Amino acid sequence: MDVVAPVVAEPAAPAVCPRRRRGLRTSERVELVLGAVGLVAVAAATGGLEWSLSLGTLVCYAAIVILGQGLVRDLARLLLRPGPSARREKLLCLCAESTVGIGLVAAGTALLLVGSTAPLVLGRGALVGGLAELLAFGFVSKDYVLILHRVEDHGSITL
Repeated sequence: MDVVAPVVAEPAAPAVCPRRRRGLRTSERVELVLGAVGLVAVAAATGGLEWSLSLGTLVCYAAIVILGQGLVRDLARLLLRPGPSARREKLLCLCAESTVGIGLVAAGTALLLVGSTAPLVLGRGALVGGLAELLAFGFVSKDYVLILHRVEDHGSITL
């Protein structure tokens, strides 16, 4: 009688992350300069302005900034690099920047639907500071993705 060893499935190998590069790409430098120029323009254009809006509207505008920044970056990449990337990966994942932007759209819409209409008043400093924070978040989060992977036993995951 032959004894057959049970077949044990090997766990899927984790995705190999490419080596981190040092410094900024030219496109990243351009994005930072354009962001700074845009912030200066907003500061100049909103001199003594006080902006009154509801929290839901503010959250939706924040989502538009984050999603718009990613859209402009993606369109620029497609226009300036017409060929496909040399490195291709097939992953079920979500862009972190877009995930946060879509979450903000949902949260802002929910706030508007429940009638959150208490006005918030923003001056130039708050407007420019908030915009700078959103642009910085978009810049930092652009290189991160949330990889979707089904794991039946969450207790088996180690961090």
